[in-house]
Amino acid sequence: MNTNNFIDFDNRWVVVSGATSGIGKSIVITLASLGAKLVLLGRNANALTDLSKELKNIHHRTVELDLNNI
Repeated sequence: MNTNNFIDFDNRWVVVSGATSGIGKSIVITLASLGAKLVLLGRNANALTDLSKELKNIHHRTVELDLNNI
């Protein structure tokens, strides 16, 4: 357990919506650096593919999904 963080994200799954840009992408990068496994939600398949390439060594999954349609 990493005692430097309020929450230990190491090896835990986290779902991030809006993962491909802005605050969502910043959250993805931060969580990845803390060892989280990620489920990335986004509306744009190409942007998800690009982000997936950036995270090549991080355990993650991508889901193309528009939460406005739910």
